[in-house]
Amino acid sequence: MMHPVRNLPFAACIALGLSASPLRALTEGETEWTQHLRDQLSHEQNCELSYTTNVREFTFFDGVVANGRVHCLDKRQFDFTWAPQKLKFDIQRCGTAVC
Repeated sequence: MMHPVRNLPFAACIALGLSASPLRALTEGETEWTQHLRDQLSHEQNCELSYTTNVREFTFFDGVVANGRVHCLDKRQFDFTWAPQKLKFDIQRCGTAVC
């Protein structure tokens, strides 16, 4: 019989690995703006979206404002912002940051 406390770290690693996979396909839980972002990145930057980080969504009047960082399969990164009144995302390439 497995001891639940000893196997907790292993179970947590498995759960985190399944939920944080950067190559996951977005499902029906994908927001409308996420698909638009994916399409715009592909068309304008030749970027195949791998995953997003630091994504924040805010309710602003009658819509959602979003910003964050996208990571392409080829390792490029872009910061994005979007508001409902805009037709397109503002996308800017991230440079190398030194802290």
